[in-house]
Amino acid sequence: MQPLKSFLVFITAFVIRVFRCSEEEKSVKIVNSISHHRNCILTVSSFGKLAVSGSSDGEIALWGADNLPLNGTTPLHSFKVHQGGVTSLVMTTETEFISGGDDGTFQVTNFTDGRFQAIFVSQLATQITGKF
Repeated sequence: MQPLKSFLVFITAFVIRVFRCSEEEKSVKIVNSISHHRNCILTVSSFGKLAVSGSSDGEIALWGADNLPLNGTTPLHSFKVHQGGVTSLVMTTETEFISGGDDGTFQVTNFTDGRFQAIFVSQLATQITGKF
């Protein structure tokens, strides 16, 4: 039987820290610190092999989850979605996420071939609490 090896991701202000957990070694070791966002990271979400992070300047970064443990990791794409901070994110598929922001909006964004397109924007909410 293979020992359990997994990765945990923690957000600390401007840095995403990636830890390797080993049941066999009974240890948790930091394997990477990623500094991409210029402002404080407020939220992260993942689906399959992708992850997104959102910061207080309205930027969202799209990450390949397999690359997070590797040094020199950069996002696959990053873009500004909200006029204020990104307060919540939920990835609903590998090509779509919902985000809420301090600007009083939430939006559904689709991304394919490196392009991002808002397919729905609403002024009704700023927090997304889970998948639906």
